[in-house]
Amino acid sequence: SVWLSLLSFSVFLSLPFSLSSFVPLFLSPRSRVDFMLDMIMAVCHNNLRKVPGYDADTLEHRKRVLRGLLPGSVALTEAQLRIGLDDLLQADLRGRWWVVGSAWTGRTNEESAHTGEKDDAKLGTKMMTLARQQRLNTDVRRNLFAVLMTSEDYLDAFEKLLHLNLKDKQEREIVHVVLHCCLQEKAFNPFYAFLCQKLLEFRRSHQITLQFAVWDKLKIMDEMRKQQVQNLARLMSHLLVTRAMSLSIFKVVDFVDMNDSKLSFFQVLLYVLISDHSEEEFRSVFSRIAGPEELQHLREGFCLFLKFMTRQVKHGECTFVPDAESSDVIQRLKQASRILQARMS
Repeated sequence: SVWLSLLSFSVFLSLPFSLSSFVPLFLSPRSRVDFMLDMIMAVCHNNLRKVPGYDADTLEHRKRVLRGLLPGSVALTEAQLRIGLDDLLQADLRGRWWVVGSAWTGRTNEESAHTGEKDDAKLGTKMMTLARQQRLNTDVRRNLFAVLMTSEDYLDAFEKLLHLNLKDKQEREIVHVVLHCCLQEKAFNPFYAFLCQKLLEFRRSHQITLQFAVWDKLKIMDEMRKQQVQNLARLMSHLLVTRAMSLSIFKVVDFVDMNDSKLSFFQVLLYVLISDHSEEEFRSVFSRIAGPEELQHLREGFCLFLKFMTRQVKHGECTFVPDAESSDVIQRLKQASRILQARMS
């Protein structure tokens, strides 16, 4: 069906060019026809610079404008009424603001700050203490940590992070703080996986930042705790299955010379891909790196590691793989090897 759709689309695009030869029979000026054909060719070849009036920064500018109109933005802070629940409950004493001509003047900045001072101080002090314990030594990182810790779910956290209106360099800290908090959990928390997926799908720059962050973790993996290694493996498995990241991120890994921490990382990664996801999802993860020629070295390294892990599972040396699942795991590992070797041959 996909090939049929592509064929139909190509026929649809070629139709204006075939009909353009008949235009002079009933239309004298060809300038509009030529302009239309040039625009179609530009869109087909993704050469949008030829489109008059096209500005690559227009979309980004509109995003920033809309972001400024969202509740909680700096632009609307002054325009919002400083009225809280306490004002509504004490309307008999202070007056009713919804009555035209009432004597109620609203709360001043000092009164607003004094009302929530105690609660904000308690929450802020607790968050700052936890942030210092996590060695988050900048204001940006501490604010990001507070957002993550006080969010209801990953969608709430994502919206709050957008409302911070961080600059380019400050935006990079988002991925670093999310990754740091994920690794510090005593047990893997899917909250960080879904939030990270949302960030990567929203902006490509986050993918680059996470790629370099993971490379840094691979360099110091022998210094990481066992639970941190497992959390990172489970995070990457989620991003791989959801196609937010690709196995090409591991192109810097030398599969011939790996320490015990890296071996454990890739073993957990593959086991989670096998046990927690369907066969189709597992196959798609490896199919994404089966084509490009520049990933030949990566495919060879993965094939070597897949054979190594298959031998370990057969001999019961993978402690986290139950005996009841060993046959299924071996079958999946061989399946991944066939996908990669089909391209290599």
